[in-house]
Amino acid sequence: MKLLFFCFWIFVSLVQSQALLSVLQENFQLSTFNHYVNASSTLTNLLSSADNITLLAPSNTAFEAWLASQFPALTNDQIEALLAYHLIHGVFPTVSFSTQPQFAGSFLTNASYANVTGGQRVEFVLGSGGDPQIVSGNKSVTGLVTAVILLAHDGIEVV
Repeated sequence: MKLLFFCFWIFVSLVQSQALLSVLQENFQLSTFNHYVNASSTLTNLLSSADNITLLAPSNTAFEAWLASQFPALTNDQIEALLAYHLIHGVFPTVSFSTQPQFAGSFLTNASYANVTGGQRVEFVLGSGGDPQIVSGNKSVTGLVTAVILLAHDGIEVV
């Protein structure tokens, strides 16, 4: 499955002990993403119990542009699978990116969408111009990162 969202990350100060879901609810730019999380008990449970993760959260603009480009319209299961692909095991702030690719497993483990043990993989790397990039399993590149929302043991990157 493609990582279809163009990245831009929003600067938000360090947050020490807020729950991941409450940070998502407070960020208006993530209201579309939050709507789909709240509609899925699987995603709500994942995010409410998540620890040591990076969330690649699509902004409203990116999410709506991507949904509009899908024909036929996606099912809720397909959207849920895509959003599980945006939840990554481990914390990957942009300062940890280098020209040596890092690969991390996602929470996308549904065999209908992923064929990799431990979750479909995502690559974190610095591009040729030194810009942080996120590369999907099919080599779709997401870039233009500006900042990260850091939590006590998690990170949210708005894409």
